[in-house]
Amino acid sequence: MKHLKLDMLSICSHLATVEAHEAAYRGRLLTKDNMPVNPFKADHQQLLTRFSDLGISTEAPGFCDLPPFLAAEAEDPDYLNNYAAFISKKPYSAEYLAFAKRKIEKACDLLSVELIKHGRLGACVDISGILFRILEEEGIWSCCIKGSLTIGFPSGSGIGTKYFWSSDIGQFVAGHAWLFAPPFTVVDITARLQPYKGKERNYIPNKVLSTRTKHATVRTEDVVSPEARLMLQARGIPPQDHLGTAAHLIPDIFESLPPIEVNGFKGSKLKYVPVAIHAPQEKLRDINNMTFDGLSPWELYIEKFKGKLD
Repeated sequence: MKHLKLDMLSICSHLATVEAHEAAYRGRLLTKDNMPVNPFKADHQQLLTRFSDLGISTEAPGFCDLPPFLAAEAEDPDYLNNYAAFISKKPYSAEYLAFAKRKIEKACDLLSVELIKHGRLGACVDISGILFRILEEEGIWSCCIKGSLTIGFPSGSGIGTKYFWSSDIGQFVAGHAWLFAPPFTVVDITARLQPYKGKERNYIPNKVLSTRTKHATVRTEDVVSPEARLMLQARGIPPQDHLGTAAHLIPDIFESLPPIEVNGFKGSKLKYVPVAIHAPQEKLRDINNMTFDGLSPWELYIEKFKGKLD
């Protein structure tokens, strides 16, 4: 990720904004009929009712782009969380999960090859958005996650733990980004393609496709950098509150999107910690953030993906 240094005033302003956002979010716990406003605590039927009341059809992937959904999101910046919670809580048939598994695996195989040929490093946000839209075109439910990634290397490697913090001193879009796409809890083809300085790539797979659901232990240092923790401490925030202050959806988000630890190569471990939900504003036809041998993401899909994922 590209980091741009911020001055102290900017950092403090950012933390104050996070705290205000957290307070507002925590204050919206129940509607007047006692339905949880926090979607991660709602069940599938409650989410269906909420969408139905607003005239939002949930029949197909990508309904987060429908006008009534966008209108709700304009009123509530956290409203996209409802989409992610719905995908997590939605019941799926065995037939659908087998169908989705084949399509996701094949799409990741193809897109990983294209990304490696492209050569861009640190493209996790853009690639997760492109993959999200490709899967949508194929009728596959998924959501994009922004979060933190901690990579532990075996002791004999001589490589220290690598952190991609969601809360750090700098300006960046995300610590890391990946997809939640049932049956997979983690779909990531960019962990290996980050700007490492040593031999880290020898321990990281090109693709991470995990169906694990057991919650990994999340520590403050997985999400909040040492510099950011110092700033929080300087503002009088005790260490036990650093994680909740810097990432206001934790731990609620874990009720829908669990933190997962997966095995890499040669004893390495990759820990994925969801912090927020995101989605590209554009449909696949309109995404222009990357080109692949001169092809736009939509052209790439038509030429190399459509009809070839079964």
